[in-house]
Formats: sequence, C-alpha cells, structure tokens
Amino acid sequence: MNLLQAGTSNIVFNDFPQFSKGDRYILFLQKTTETPNTDYFIKGAISGVYRVDDENTITKIVLPDETLEDIELAQIQSDSEIEQQVLDKKLFEDLVEKEGELN
Repeated sequence: MNLLQAGTSNIVFNDFPQFSKGDRYILFLQKTTETPNTDYFIKGAISGVYRVDDENTITKIVLPDETLEDIELAQIQSDSEIEQQVLDKKLFEDLVEKEGELN
C-alpha cells in the first residue's frame, strides 16, 4: 500500500509536516482513481488525520468536529494556531466501529 500525502520533506502543506517514522495516526483513507490499486490518499486531506497521543487519547489535527463533542476531552491550539480536538481514544474507536466511518 502506498499512502499519498501532500507536500514533501522540504515543503509543508497546510502547516502539517510529513509523517515520520514512529508516528502513530488513525487515518481515513480512500483509494485513488488514476493510479495503481495500491495507492491511497487521506480522505478529507488533513481533516482526516487523528494523532494517537497515548493509550487513552487521540487528537484530531485540524477542524474540530461538532459531532465528536460527546467524546471530546479538550480543545487546544497547536504552535501554528490551528485548533485541535483531544478525544477519548476508546470512545472514538467505539464510534468508528459502530458508524463505520466519520464525516
């Protein structure tokens, strides 16, 4: 599987650097339509990225989602002033399992 991410190691896209070895994320992916079947991109670009912080919390990197307020632990701002949403990891996993996919 190939994951396509906007930007390069030298060019940051939407204030979001390239993934690094050891990073842990939950991503919502979609197959590309014009490249090999093994290529995927992140659905919703950066809005489909959730960083795994530890065994109990994940952070929605950008654009807090009102539908996730019931499992929200806090809202914070990143160093680049982007609003982020800290979520209960277990409740998020349960929601995704129940709903199948988020917006």
